[in-house]
Amino acid sequence: MKCMMKTPLFVIAFTCVLSTGPAVEAQVRPSSQVSAMQIIRGITELEAVFGRIARTDGFFEKSKRDQADALLEGGLRLAAFNLQSLGRVYRKYPIASTQGFLKKLRESAKDLEDHLGEYDKMKSLGKAPAMGRAAVALMGLVAREGWLDRAGRSPRATVFKAAAARQAWLSPAEDRDFAIGELVDQLQSVAAADYDMRRLEAGLHELRRELRWFSISARALGGVVIASSVMACPQRQSVFAAHADPKYGLPTSGPFADACRISTCLSVELNGAVTLLGELKDEAEPIVENDPALKRADRTPPQVAARAQNAYSALLRSGILENTQSQLRACLR
Repeated sequence: MKCMMKTPLFVIAFTCVLSTGPAVEAQVRPSSQVSAMQIIRGITELEAVFGRIARTDGFFEKSKRDQADALLEGGLRLAAFNLQSLGRVYRKYPIASTQGFLKKLRESAKDLEDHLGEYDKMKSLGKAPAMGRAAVALMGLVAREGWLDRAGRSPRATVFKAAAARQAWLSPAEDRDFAIGELVDQLQSVAAADYDMRRLEAGLHELRRELRWFSISARALGGVVIASSVMACPQRQSVFAAHADPKYGLPTSGPFADACRISTCLSVELNGAVTLLGELKDEAEPIVENDPALKRADRTPPQVAARAQNAYSALLRSGILENTQSQLRACLR
């Protein structure tokens, strides 16, 4: 049986969170406190990934590069993305003490993901010396920040979870609408921006990054927003569906009776747009890395820029962004 939300979405979706100072004095709603205590006793996503990797034979005796490979292959980057995305969704949380806590969460997760991303990038480009430096930096961060100790525990995650129970949260209904409203704002900012596909980092990569944040954030909310085949598809034709990758798709079910339902076709189209732009970015990066002039100017190779512009123009013409916003807004109470 599905249930109405009884706990804040952030606590439900991911409570591996960090306390970096004294306990925050706050009045915690009883239902929030119970939920937080339940989750504290469980194994959270990020903590579970670290623990699973640490239990593999000889992990701590491996080279830094092999350890970094194990973290990537074990799914740590996506788990870090999920945590960071929740911090982004809640970055304007209307309770000041909790907003400060979530800022620390977001920054901590971003630091971890940035290190993972740098190693992943150098690996994909085949730059062995840079891979070695990135691996040392990543594993140094993991040890220094207490993400994983040699006993296979995550002291940082433990402190995160304890801090989650001390925060003040909105009521379940307020929290739901706040999160959905932030997703609307995310898509609205993408639609309003003017991305220059001739620029790799500031254009193509930035567009893909912002669209991907929407997908990851919506997924990380744990069923607050779901894709529904019952919802009519407002799109006249498919634009990006052929490129869709399941890892960016919305869940099709969840624990909440009052979940916000958007058309499956919109979820698939957004998913496909993220994947296609990612493929173009991945094609451009090695070319740019081997062309100092393009790299200095942050230029997308012309042959890729033209295709990226076509994809961007198709996204704007299709109405996908506006239609998704409209269906999300219809869920607000």
